[in-house]
Amino acid sequence: MSAQWTVLVYMQADDDLAHAAIANLEQMTRAARGDDVQVLVQLKTPSKERGRYQIRHGKPQHTPLPADVDMGKPEALTEFVDWALERAPARHTALVVWGHGGGWEDEVRDRNLAKRGRSSLPPRAGQIGRRPHVKSYLTDKELRAAIHKTKARRIDVVGYDACEMAMVEIARDLREAASFLVASEGDVPQASWPYEKIVGRLVKEPELAPRDLAHLVVDEYDAAYKITPASEDQAISAIDLASVEALTRAIDALVATLSPQLQKDRDAIMRSRSGAYTLRNTDYVDLESLVTEMAHRVKHKKGDTFANAAKGVQAALAGAIVAKRRVAQSKREGTVSIYFPESSTSSPEFFTEYRALHTGPWATFLGDLFAPPAPDLRSTGVRRRTDVDPARATPRRASSR
Repeated sequence: MSAQWTVLVYMQADDDLAHAAIANLEQMTRAARGDDVQVLVQLKTPSKERGRYQIRHGKPQHTPLPADVDMGKPEALTEFVDWALERAPARHTALVVWGHGGGWEDEVRDRNLAKRGRSSLPPRAGQIGRRPHVKSYLTDKELRAAIHKTKARRIDVVGYDACEMAMVEIARDLREAASFLVASEGDVPQASWPYEKIVGRLVKEPELAPRDLAHLVVDEYDAAYKITPASEDQAISAIDLASVEALTRAIDALVATLSPQLQKDRDAIMRSRSGAYTLRNTDYVDLESLVTEMAHRVKHKKGDTFANAAKGVQAALAGAIVAKRRVAQSKREGTVSIYFPESSTSSPEFFTEYRALHTGPWATFLGDLFAPPAPDLRSTGVRRRTDVDPARATPRRASSR
């Protein structure tokens, strides 16, 4: 095993991204030189440009791909990774999943496609509309399962060259399948990552560790879009997935301090949510700015643990982020987002599914936050249960449920 890196790029471009995919393939071809870095691509477009490509010394060797292959199926990814690593083993492996993205909500769309043959959920503002020829989505859970089924069983660096994929929920799902995640919490331009620069630098520095490669991608992305950013919510982060468990515990601890006083703090929490940096998909909120807003607005009694819990999330987030790109127009730091809709009724189909798919303190917190407040029975004239005279209470019948 003489090569240092094998870079795999899984390009689902059977849509409006076909031209960008072909341009990216050409960039990789120009940059992939030498024997220390190997680049292999699986590409599907609506036209004849489809197949597997092993790029050697600036020349792509083509292997045909069936026209009906569904790259939204995890089996297709597993087969590609095994095919590639059999031909080009290396000390380290990076896998880039390339295409349209929509955060964790793609999991709901994928399930609906499987059940009904097409999405039953309407396109929403900030998300890619459904295309009739798309058969399925490759969700983060399916990506994790696909990697586990490969002979490698784990990837050093996973990258999402797709919109809205840097989420706490996605990082948590992938932590057992990869060491580092590089993704954007907001938009990715159609021009995509600057592959010629990324691969070119890796060719010059093939002994980079996985952490350093993740940082390199952020640096080159930053350099490519610093002068003329494509959108205000454009950002990219490199995440150490080994630190995601600590981040999850810190979020759980924050929720634990909020839950006992949720009714009192509800207005302050929702003002914090409104003041935080929301993405183009307004169900997704930047975690760093959300906690900063909460620390400013939610006031507990002196000595309460909330302030320390907020600092704990900020510290855990700082420990998990290897590198991040500043969004030039808004001057916000792009890190990772978390699901926090404006209300339970703004996207009820996703809200219901989230609480079913993502069990845990955060999902419970959202359910409790958006639950109707309990009525004050004292103001309505209705007697509380504790006010009932036990001697006059009607006993339950044996047949009552």
